[in-house]
Amino acid sequence: MSIFVEDQLISPILVLDGQKSVSCNKVGLRDISTVELFEARAASKDGEFWAIHEIAAKAYLVAEDGKQYPLLYESLAETSSANFKIIEQLDNSLSLKLKAESLSNPSN
Repeated sequence: MSIFVEDQLISPILVLDGQKSVSCNKVGLRDISTVELFEARAASKDGEFWAIHEIAAKAYLVAEDGKQYPLLYESLAETSSANFKIIEQLDNSLSLKLKAESLSNPSN
């Protein structure tokens, strides 16, 4: 079972789909494995923040047509602080949802 949370952004984040720029007004976060988390950390360069890499690894953007795109470190680092706060709150909500799921299904 894939556990995720989604919410609307304050301002859209633009992504490239081929040569076309797509505006995404919705963001989601999904549970990732420990390996994926460490791979995100390993991708960091000097001067970059692990926390942003970790959240970006969990996050995806949703376009108006429902198509999903990965949220890149650079896009997350450059988005507005209002958008970042929404994404941080989603990360909190995801943790709570995971905890609730594990309490209702202790075999996982």
